Amino acid sequence: MRRKFKKIRDFKPAGYDKQKYKLDEQITINNLQWRIAEYKFRFGREWIYVLQHETVDGTYKTLEFNEQTLTAIIESGSEVVLKDEKV
Repeated sequence: MRRKFKKIRDFKPAGYDKQKYKLDEQITINNLQWRIAEYKFRFGREWIYVLQHETVDGTYKTLEFNEQTLTAIIESGSEVVLKDEKV
């Protein structure tokens, strides 16, 4: 008798939908607007946020921070600009 295993791609860690910072939020770091493009669960225990900034020539610069570091940056004086909701 064969056991059925869960598919790895169906796995979502606890609290997956309860992120502290949502996708497409704009964060100002050193007078540059960075967009939260992605978040992922790393090492089975911490959230990693991927921030992107589009340069003038159309390329993207990317930063990765864990949640604790991103919170410290925002609390140190960076601005968070929420994405405008279309009604």
